[in-house]
Amino acid sequence: MESAPLINYIRQYYSDRNNLQVNNLRNITSGWETEIISLDLNWQSNGESHDQGIIARIFPGKGATAKALAEFSKMKQLYNLGYPVPEVYLVEKDAGVIGNPFILMERIDGLLLDEKLGASEFEYKRWMEIFCRLFVNLHRLDWTSFATDSEKQSLSDTRGLVFSRLTRYKIALKEYQKKELTPIYEWLMKRVDGISSVTPSITHGDYHPFNILLDSSDKPYVIDWGASSIDDYRKDLAWTLLLSGTFGSMKLREDILKNYEKAAQKPVEQIEFFEVTAILRRLFDISTSLSLGADELGMRPDAIEMIKSRVDHIKGVRDRLEDLTGIIIPKIDLLVDELLR
Repeated sequence: MESAPLINYIRQYYSDRNNLQVNNLRNITSGWETEIISLDLNWQSNGESHDQGIIARIFPGKGATAKALAEFSKMKQLYNLGYPVPEVYLVEKDAGVIGNPFILMERIDGLLLDEKLGASEFEYKRWMEIFCRLFVNLHRLDWTSFATDSEKQSLSDTRGLVFSRLTRYKIALKEYQKKELTPIYEWLMKRVDGISSVTPSITHGDYHPFNILLDSSDKPYVIDWGASSIDDYRKDLAWTLLLSGTFGSMKLREDILKNYEKAAQKPVEQIEFFEVTAILRRLFDISTSLSLGADELGMRPDAIEMIKSRVDHIKGVRDRLEDLTGIIIPKIDLLVDELLR
C-alpha cells in the first residue's frame, strides 16, 4: 500500500490538531486477511505536546466494504458494553481513498498473549485461565443488543443456525466445484438432527492467543473481529480448538477446552460435531483460495504464500478430520504431498 494517501487522509481528518505529524508508518500485518498499518501521531495543544498510536486495518477482496462496516459496528458495541477491545475511531467505506476500505482504531502497545503462555508453567496456567474466562465472558454478553428486531427471532434457535450454515456449504461446494469435500458435509448432515439448541452468543470467529494483546499493565484486549457473528458458542470454541490443536498441539487444545468448561462451570456438549464443521470451513477456505485466488475469499494477495508455508497446519487439519470421522480426502492428501515437496 502507498503510504501517502493514508497519511494525507489522517491529516485531513485530524485537521483541528495543530502541527500534526504522522510518523513511523509500519506494516505489521501477520494474518491472512487484512493489512495492518501502525502509525504515530504527534500534535500541539495549549503549549503541550501530545502523542497517540493508531492502527489502520485495511480490508481487501470481495465484500471488503461490508466487512469493514460490520467490524467497526461490532467493536464499537463491544467497547460500549465494557468488553476489552481497542477503541475504534472511524470507518472509511470509500475504497477510492487509499485503495481499500479501512478502520482507524486505538493501538495497544504491548505483548501478544502467546508470549505469556510460553514464559513459564505458572504463567501458562494463569494466562490460560484468563484467556478462557475472556472467551466465556464474550459468549455470555447480551446477544440481543447486537441484533435487529427482525433478526432476533431467526437467530434465537441455534439449531436453525447450524442447518442454515450446512445449507450454505452445500451450495458453496457446488458453486466452487469442491465435490471432494462433500463427504464431510454428508457426515454432518447425518448427525445434525441430534444437535441441541443453546442460547445464542456473540462469537469472535478467530479467537486465539495471537489475537489478544496485553498493554503495559497486562490488561488484555481482544482484536481482529472480522469473523464475529451471533451464533452457537460451540462453533466459536470449536474453531479455537481446531487452530490450537493444529498450529499448536493437542495438549493445548485439551487445556483450552478444560479451562473453558471450568470458567463456564458446565461441560461443553457435542463439541466434536462443531470441530468437524470447523474442519469443513478450513479445508474449504484453503482449497478455494489456492485454486481461485485469495481475493475470492477476501484475503490479501500474499495470503496464498502464507497458506502454502503452513503445510503442517493443513496436514494437522486433515489428520484431525480422519481422527474424528474416519474420512480421508484424496485431493487433500495430494495437496499436502505437493506442498511438502
